[in-house]
Amino acid sequence: KMENGDYTQQQLQDVLHEFFILPANEDVLFELYWIVQILKQQNNVVYSIMDGNGTKVASWADDEYDVSLYHNSVGSGSIKFMIHRNELLNSSNAYLNQEVKAIDRYNALAKSIFHVEKSLIYWRGRPDILIEKVHRGTNTLCSIVIGEIKNTESLEYASQGLKELTQYMAYAKNSDNEYIADTDIGIQGLLCLGEIPLNDSFIDNVQVVSLRNKEMVLNI
Repeated sequence: KMENGDYTQQQLQDVLHEFFILPANEDVLFELYWIVQILKQQNNVVYSIMDGNGTKVASWADDEYDVSLYHNSVGSGSIKFMIHRNELLNSSNAYLNQEVKAIDRYNALAKSIFHVEKSLIYWRGRPDILIEKVHRGTNTLCSIVIGEIKNTESLEYASQGLKELTQYMAYAKNSDNEYIADTDIGIQGLLCLGEIPLNDSFIDNVQVVSLRNKEMVLNI
């Protein structure tokens, strides 16, 4: 019954407690529902206790690779979801130059009016789901899955989730400050939605699933 997406909030809470998870609200419950769907596809899963002190939900491994799944997190620290204002400097793009001016003007006004120092971060993100696959022998990151979850039946809100997902995929950097999309590290995107009918839900390296179309294929 629950595998078909037919559940009450209390039923989902009871099941998630069996996975040593302490859900906070309905949206978090929905996020954890999709995490459980991912974990059901894996073998030899080791679950972590989610008590607010960590973001790793679970991990699993084979003879060669270690895989970790994180919730609402930037993961182990080997991936950065952040763009600093200095990265926009000396751009030949007029829009980006205006963005730098806007950031600097905002910071100057905030310091003068509110007496606070604001961040020089142009963009920062924290995906709902992050899966890291690491080669055990070399301790190198091989591939990642980035997941965005929207508990919605609205196509407009779902589209916003797709935009956020593609930003995560485009802006994610490795430990060498390189955009992962431009490296040999594999990257997949996963968008999980509520009761929304879907067509063409798997395009290139992006997959969209919903409570009406839950067939999930992840190459982890």
